[in-house]
Amino acid sequence: MKLSVVVPAYNEEKLIGNCLRSILNQTIDHKEYEIIFVDNNSTDNTSRIAKNLGVTPVMYKDKKSAIWAKQFGAKRAKGEIIVITDADAIVSKDWLENILRLFEDKKLMCVGGTVLATGNNKFSIGVLKFFDYFARGFQVVGVPFIWGTNMAVRRSAFAKIGGFNTNLRTSDDWEFVMRIQKEFGLRSALYTNKLKVKASPRKQDNMGQLLPYVAIGIINFLSIFVLRKSYTFGKQTVVR
Repeated sequence: MKLSVVVPAYNEEKLIGNCLRSILNQTIDHKEYEIIFVDNNSTDNTSRIAKNLGVTPVMYKDKKSAIWAKQFGAKRAKGEIIVITDADAIVSKDWLENILRLFEDKKLMCVGGTVLATGNNKFSIGVLKFFDYFARGFQVVGVPFIWGTNMAVRRSAFAKIGGFNTNLRTSDDWEFVMRIQKEFGLRSALYTNKLKVKASPRKQDNMGQLLPYVAIGIINFLSIFVLRKSYTFGKQTVVR
């Protein structure tokens, strides 16, 4: 098996169906990948919807936290490459095919890419498009803004750096990429628009949460990618 797709979820009955259908409807054969769907203490129909689509949930009840659920799922992976997305995301049909092509470059340990907004809200669409151009620009100077919504990493590299830093409450994805680069070099991580995912714009739609989210993101960018420290600020914003 080449790929293990990890999807952590908490009370996502409204969106999980579209997410899993997009993963099941890929251009590569189903034998090439497994789906590790981690139900992190959901109290709604999230797991039932997954089962109806033929995806068996893995229950993780120890802690209600996306980072712990991701870590739990990734450690169960059997594939050579661990792929991660969120339960509110819809991945492109050739997503996994393009991930496999990128990893033909043996120097690459971690890849990620474009996250755009679902729906018709022009503000949310604009915010995420701007971030995509911003991220592609920084990739030129060796700074890969890879989100956990659209991320893939070699299982061997994941194991070598110890996976995600579960002590963090925000920006664990960026901090993870920084440690990959420290271990394997600047060119070991890549942000590219060849990998496309659409996600719910819940954070961008709520202006009261968007501004603190952006401010914390800027601070964490400076901490991680400028100071190269495993220290982040703020707390995870949960929007449903």
